Amino acid sequence: MLKAWNDLRERFEIEDGSLPDLFSICYETEEAVSEAFEYLRSISKPISSTFMLHDARLGKDVSLTSVEEPARLVAKDEVEAFCLMFYGALSDQKADFPELGVFVFPKELQFYYRPGPDWSEESLGRLFDIMTGLSKIDGSEGMDSLLPDTEYYSEFWLRFEKHYKQSLTAV
Repeated sequence: MLKAWNDLRERFEIEDGSLPDLFSICYETEEAVSEAFEYLRSISKPISSTFMLHDARLGKDVSLTSVEEPARLVAKDEVEAFCLMFYGALSDQKADFPELGVFVFPKELQFYYRPGPDWSEESLGRLFDIMTGLSKIDGSEGMDSLLPDTEYYSEFWLRFEKHYKQSLTAV
């Protein structure tokens, strides 16, 4: 992972105010997209505890925490698609991974990240673990890069694919 981090660190460590896209993953069913979102919720915390989403059934905004399985409801067109920034569950005052964002659509999750000094070799590895976990959910139709076609981003994608293939052979 050290080589991957050395090759990619400039794009993750330098805080420039941007929120670059990373990847999207599509799912065949509302159950699969819901499982993927619930997986994210189980390993992370939202940046804001007052995050709201629009409940089309009620015709008003409601707290994300008041809605069970919000991604499933998005897939059923009962709540509107939403975006959420989150970070890794805290352990010893340090996040397992820095801020990531997700757009939740009916059968797709799209991810972006906030560059900054909190990124490290370990958090890049954790990001690859998250990507791997999301891609192994039943009903996954595959992951697509949302990154521009540049040498740097091609390198990122190659590093993730190597990580993913190693996870398939790990016992």
